[in-house]
Amino acid sequence: MRAASSMLDEGYLQLAARLKNGKWSRRPTGRLLFELAVHLTTMGAGGYGMIVLSFWPAVAASYLLFICGAIGVATHTHSSSHHTTSKSAWLDKALTYFGYTVIHGLSGGYWYHKHVVV
Repeated sequence: MRAASSMLDEGYLQLAARLKNGKWSRRPTGRLLFELAVHLTTMGAGGYGMIVLSFWPAVAASYLLFICGAIGVATHTHSSSHHTTSKSAWLDKALTYFGYTVIHGLSGGYWYHKHVVV
């Protein structure tokens, strides 16, 4: 009879092989970039509404729309900083820089170093 630790190791190896060959290791880059575009469009529509509209409930709704889009962009950027958007490291780093530095005004390099490296 085999030792319990070798049976456990074999079980973990089988589980790792199933996970690696399964759908969990694939990254849906196209869908994620489409979702980012939707978030950016939502932000843009909210910003446009805040500038153009004068009726205060419509401005408040535009502000809420802008906030929802900004939260979506920040969430997507956080995922990109962990290299989960695509298999390309440069695309993930570019999306991290775009989302944090360009859109939110935070340092993408600082975020990456403090959140991922350290």
